[in-house]
Amino acid sequence: MRDHIVIGLGTGRCGTKTLSRILGFTHEGRHLPWIYCEPLFQNALSFVREHRGDVGCYWLNYVEPLLQAHPDTKFVCLQRDKESTVKSWRRRMVGRKEFGIYVMYVDPTGRIRAPSMFPDYKGVALDRAAALYWETYYEKARKLEELYPSAFRIYPMDEVLNDKRAQRKMLKFAGMTNAPRVKKRENRGGMHDSEFGNMMADISAEMIEKYDLRPGARMCIKPPLGSRLGELAVKRGVSKSVTEPIMLEFNKGLIK
Repeated sequence: MRDHIVIGLGTGRCGTKTLSRILGFTHEGRHLPWIYCEPLFQNALSFVREHRGDVGCYWLNYVEPLLQAHPDTKFVCLQRDKESTVKSWRRRMVGRKEFGIYVMYVDPTGRIRAPSMFPDYKGVALDRAAALYWETYYEKARKLEELYPSAFRIYPMDEVLNDKRAQRKMLKFAGMTNAPRVKKRENRGGMHDSEFGNMMADISAEMIEKYDLRPGARMCIKPPLGSRLGELAVKRGVSKSVTEPIMLEFNKGLIK
């Protein structure tokens, strides 16, 4: 029986969903923002204590707080080459104005907040932002590997996901030698949000930043004539016409 916590991480678009299957954990069980947030960390800490692990890109800035709470925690960090990672993020972010995925939660005052899981790249082209994110992420990951060599280790994505011996070494480091191996053909990536979903997530985050919204709040947005948003809303069956107002309800997926 394994008692210690194991965390999988990486930039995203680097095999973390497949890694979650290898380790037998949830993929992105409790999202965390890039800038440290104590209430959300405590929420995630309760989750990993119960499940003994999680896999998600967002753990990078929470490595040291987690080690302070549980010094025997193991961190497996996957790394994919920058060019392929950027291309994959480009596909994943279709429809978004900027490079960002938001963590929606209710703060102690009852107001909804939506910090990003990534650094602030406002005004930066998506491809450039994804490249900067990759560089920032692995610069910090390498420092953590140097500081905590017995707890944190970086592995090339292709080797760990597709090579039996490399996978065994990774599992040995993680203290999970009996975990199931995932075959190469099962590595298909994840997080396939639609263009419409990405647009709506951006709009929701903008509304949360602009207004004092509380759980249960509802807002209508009217797509401009000829807009891509209106076109996709009709295609998805959300609206009957391209200018029909779309209702936003702020009561789902909120961390309290």
